[in-house]
Amino acid sequence: ALKTAIKQNYSDIVYASYQDALETAELLDIEIDAFVANPTAEGLEDAKEAWLEAREYYGPTEAYRFSEGPIDAADGPEGLLNAWPLDENYIDYVDGSPDAGIINDLTAYPTLDAALLESLNELNGETNISIGYHAVEFLLWGQDDTDPRLQTAGNRPYTDYVVGGTASNQERRGQYLQISMELLQGHLQEM
Repeated sequence: ALKTAIKQNYSDIVYASYQDALETAELLDIEIDAFVANPTAEGLEDAKEAWLEAREYYGPTEAYRFSEGPIDAADGPEGLLNAWPLDENYIDYVDGSPDAGIINDLTAYPTLDAALLESLNELNGETNISIGYHAVEFLLWGQDDTDPRLQTAGNRPYTDYVVGGTASNQERRGQYLQISMELLQGHLQEM
């Protein structure tokens, strides 16, 4: 009876953790939709703050990995939610490669959708991360090309999402970001 009670209590905690992660991801999605609809510096900062909050709530769930639970089962969504490391130029432009990434490859990927982005995740290796928290992070902050000792984040300008702004394929970048959030929420809902 004690073992059963312990297992139930643990299950309740795990469920509550994923519920919190889902709810904060839903709030992040609202901020991202608002930003993509009207890209402004303030909107980008609001989306970044929402990402930080959402990531804070996802963090404790990492303790549930490697426990033969649903997150890391053979068909579990761990690699779709939290895979790392991220090769930034797999997704979008980086310094010196303005045409890099899925976003800028209109020939190979003329249409972006959830099935495509999920199929490209970890394709040909673990660094080919196309979705999840870290992909959303990169799309909000941009390339982290500063001195690692400074511990500063990337500095993507909001104009990367404005037509005629600082980078090409602005609308696709916004679409990619929104699709990534749709997938993130779906995988959290699965948990």
